[in-house]
Amino acid sequence: MIYFDNAATYHNDNKATLEVYLEANQKYFANANSSHRLGYLANKAVDQARLSILRDLKLDSNYEVIFNSGATEGINHALKGYALRNKSRGNEIIAFKNEHPAVSETLLSLSKLGFKITYIDCDKNGEINYAQLKSLINQNTIMVVVMSVNNETGATNNLDKIYDIVKTYPKCVFFSDVTQAIGKINLNYHHLDIFAFSAHKFGGLMGSGILIKKKKILLTKLIDGGAQENNLRAGTLASPLAISTSFALHQAITHLDGNLKHVLKLKDCLIEGLKKNPEIILNSSSEFPYIVNFSLKSKKASVLLEALSNKEIYVSSQSACHAKSNIVSSVLLNMGLDRKLAENSVRVSFSEVNTIDEVRIFLRELNEILGEIR
Repeated sequence: MIYFDNAATYHNDNKATLEVYLEANQKYFANANSSHRLGYLANKAVDQARLSILRDLKLDSNYEVIFNSGATEGINHALKGYALRNKSRGNEIIAFKNEHPAVSETLLSLSKLGFKITYIDCDKNGEINYAQLKSLINQNTIMVVVMSVNNETGATNNLDKIYDIVKTYPKCVFFSDVTQAIGKINLNYHHLDIFAFSAHKFGGLMGSGILIKKKKILLTKLIDGGAQENNLRAGTLASPLAISTSFALHQAITHLDGNLKHVLKLKDCLIEGLKKNPEIILNSSSEFPYIVNFSLKSKKASVLLEALSNKEIYVSSQSACHAKSNIVSSVLLNMGLDRKLAENSVRVSFSEVNTIDEVRIFLRELNEILGEIR
């Protein structure tokens, strides 16, 4: 098996993470909000996990960690929670046009509640138009929303440059979906007011996510009930998931530089091979090596994906969130690709356990299949 769909769910050797989860499940099975000793021990272990996460991201005690079910929940909480709580400060949100559906659909919901959503264009490489952001932001803007790394193409936005623009407007906060970037590239997280991500994108377990925000930022909670997570997210905390997520993130951050160098070699090998096939047009130009997107000029991507899958080689055509909906990639259309090329795009995404030999096998099988497709 060759698994090149790591942007959907990251596949690596996460046995140690599973062992941490199982141990925590045995040791800290009590409700972390219980008042007895076992509850206290579970709560203490979770608090240590929070501290570890902040330490790994080089953040201080001005930030807080909110555990949840994943990036989609965190994004909903950040955008809706902040907009609803701070509507008196303004009603405009400026967002990048190429965001993940978790962001774009949440913004659509907010627009129906009366918020003005203004979108920033991208360039031909899929990166944000910084000059446009600078011209659009104003005193009525309460939030700027720009992802770090695009999940389809790997296009990478310069969060430091965006921070320099946003910081001149004290009433405005900067939110970023860092799901594809965290644990893979170095970011200045202290330049973000609030951000969200999922654990299964860097080797953690599915169903676990984190929202991190500055403590001074006030949110309306979306899930009513108990007072868990500083009264921001009701529901019994999954302590073993929180603890194992902290461990997985620490592993990813610790090995980030080495993994990055390895994956860059995989990307270079892949790009070199793809450029030799006249049927292929490259859509990824970013230095982010974990994702490579390309289009087929005259062949059907769906046929290619099925043929590769039959050979136990797994890639995708776009975001896993849209893969079964037959929606043409708006990300690629916004970058200027025509509809046919956008319909027939392929995404290859790596993890550190992938190898050069796997890339070479993929290229050989790809060329063979494309030669057979009519």
